[in-house]
Amino acid sequence: MREGQLNGRYKHGLRSHPIYSVWQHMKQRCNNPKDKAYPDYGGRGITIYNRWNEFENFAKDMFPTWKPGLTIDRIDNDGDYEPGNCRWATKSEQMFNRRRWGQVKYKGIIYHKKNNKFIARWYNSRDRKMEYLGSFSTAEEARNAYENYKPDVGPRLS
Repeated sequence: MREGQLNGRYKHGLRSHPIYSVWQHMKQRCNNPKDKAYPDYGGRGITIYNRWNEFENFAKDMFPTWKPGLTIDRIDNDGDYEPGNCRWATKSEQMFNRRRWGQVKYKGIIYHKKNNKFIARWYNSRDRKMEYLGSFSTAEEARNAYENYKPDVGPRLS
């Protein structure tokens, strides 16, 4: 019997917690070809950080920043589920991080195909929040908004 197990079941106490469900669904999307979301995840080569195959490791890395109402989000939509690429986000924040939004050559700028607009946004890694800077007619206008944005990062914690 492995450490942390009792009769084949983990004793982490989070089986009924929403983060456990998030972890299970993440694994299904990436590893189970029969899952309806597999073509958009595992079928595109999206994988899970090896250490996160154990729930305890996933919870140790991600639980401290989890809050009710948030779901897991990959910052780089083409990147894997791994510590540097995952954050907790609201559904509205995730709306801005989808493949149907065209990527633009400028950092922080995406193209909204349906509205024919360039969206400028700033990712605050300290607070793990995406800040909407505006919608623009040209990529250059959006880039200027991004480059001139002065985030209010507040006091640094020691």
